[in-house]
Amino acid sequence: MAGQIATGRKVSSNAALEAQVVDTIDFNFEQLWKDKHFLHQKYVLEGRSIAQIATEILSSRASVRDGLIEFGIKRRVRGKPGKRPAQVPYGCRMSDGLMFQHEGEQKVLSVILKMSAKDSH
Repeated sequence: MAGQIATGRKVSSNAALEAQVVDTIDFNFEQLWKDKHFLHQKYVLEGRSIAQIATEILSSRASVRDGLIEFGIKRRVRGKPGKRPAQVPYGCRMSDGLMFQHEGEQKVLSVILKMSAKDSH
């Protein structure tokens, strides 16, 4: 055996003699969907969707929606199918909350429009 502990117990390695470090994480669970200011910030000011907020706070979409209704925060009108309000259209990008045109995709769109105009004549 490799060594002995003071109690007289034999161990096969020195690893048992080394101190162990235990790391703990304090977990304070806050139901952010019950916080009016949080929902207003994310949904109204930042323009995030219910699904995006639910994913961020590890909650369900129904909980977030119920929170919006409870606090009287008017929900946005749903877009047409395939045209989600939170989705950036093709040819654009979002950065720091601002939308800008993507040069490469804008070229593709212009070619498509030219081809479409040519076919209609």
